[in-house]
Amino acid sequence: MEDDTRSAESIYQSIVSAHEAAAKATIPIKRKTKKQPPREKKDVVLRRSVVKQNHVTYIDKTTRKNKISLNKALDDLKDASDKNKKEYIGLQNKISEIETAHIQKKSKLAWATIREVSNYKMSHTGRPPGNNPTERIKLWKNTSKTFFANQHLYQNTPNKWKPAFLN
Repeated sequence: MEDDTRSAESIYQSIVSAHEAAAKATIPIKRKTKKQPPREKKDVVLRRSVVKQNHVTYIDKTTRKNKISLNKALDDLKDASDKNKKEYIGLQNKISEIETAHIQKKSKLAWATIREVSNYKMSHTGRPPGNNPTERIKLWKNTSKTFFANQHLYQNTPNKWKPAFLN
């Protein structure tokens, strides 16, 4: 009995290792994306380096012109960091709106918020043209005429599929 279970376990382990090897060989590894806080955004880092350069020049040569350029760089840095903080906080608020809509089972509101955050624009490619239902019905008949006009192309093709049910 123990030999049977040991052989079954070894077979199971070999199947598991084969699956793992196949998965590692075929499935691409998804890289983790690091969320950047507002202080690590490119524009803030760039403006911080400009402030550092202006500060060094001001320490080397203390003039009114260097002081003005340092103050301007500091103001630019503050504006950029405030802008990024507002975007970050706004995104956090949208996430909390989505969570509350999910808890309250308001999926329409949740999906509308997701579309707003992701800038998703709905396409109406599958919808028949027209502004009201009667106009859509009329235009649908016109589009179906083109479909039925081309139907003769499909009638002469040999039937490659066998019927699933006979009688």
